[in-house]
Amino acid sequence: RSTLALACSSTHVMLCRADTPGCIVSRSGHAGDFPYAMPSLSATTRGSDVAISAIADLSVLNRDGSSVALGSLLGNTSDKDTTTILACLSHFGDFNAWEVTQQYISAVKASDSSVGLGRCKIVLVGIGSADSSAKFADDLDIGKYKDMVTLVADPTGVVTDTLNCYRGWLAVDKAHAARWPATDVNPYVKLFGMIFGLGSPGTIEKVVYGYVGNEEGGASSRQWVIEALLQGTEKGRYPKITAEAFDGVPADSGLRPFDELATLRAQTGVHIVLNWGKLGPKDGDLFTR
Repeated sequence: RSTLALACSSTHVMLCRADTPGCIVSRSGHAGDFPYAMPSLSATTRGSDVAISAIADLSVLNRDGSSVALGSLLGNTSDKDTTTILACLSHFGDFNAWEVTQQYISAVKASDSSVGLGRCKIVLVGIGSADSSAKFADDLDIGKYKDMVTLVADPTGVVTDTLNCYRGWLAVDKAHAARWPATDVNPYVKLFGMIFGLGSPGTIEKVVYGYVGNEEGGASSRQWVIEALLQGTEKGRYPKITAEAFDGVPADSGLRPFDELATLRAQTGVHIVLNWGKLGPKDGDLFTR
């Protein structure tokens, strides 16, 4: 049975059966360390339902700048037993987009194991330009997994808007801001506020998680982090970590406090800051998406 799973803005997971055109997608709760949880995910749905047909005709950009209908990417499989996962990322210069993509890549690499994604096709929609998506893809070596992973760009955030994803703290309609500019707030202020949890419940918890770790999480909570760190080192990101750094750590160990994930976020953060002009969106209203 063909199925379609959607992850929205890295904080929600949506699932539906794609047996018929225009099927309904329901927004569900957070799935924890997805994509490892994805194959067996079950959650109580909440929020309004969204029809697949509502996003099928939306145009997104390939990394070369050419336009493509999102629906053509979601339905482009002849295997009825294949699951298509649509992950709507935040913008390409955001930690969430990086970490969600790194988790999917790790799951793809483990596709022959019990924690892998198996027979899945993953469509990643990131907010930003085609050039930013090309930079993002090169940074994370997404091209190595082109048989399972497709990355496209959504320059204006229309896909997440259509799916009713959260637009961020103090989001203001553009027409409203143009008429009453004093009511808008500098996008960097909005972003800074969300880092500290303003209008973004759960953010502080996830930030702290990166430092306190999860020693009870087992290998699946840690494996993607190790792989991401080593991949970042291969691409020249700093701080550089070698496999020898993890010698002596039990194979079933979870994330250790002030260790793997904290180091990965430092590595990602340094790279994003140094490459903000290439990864970040030009439109400040998209910073908090």
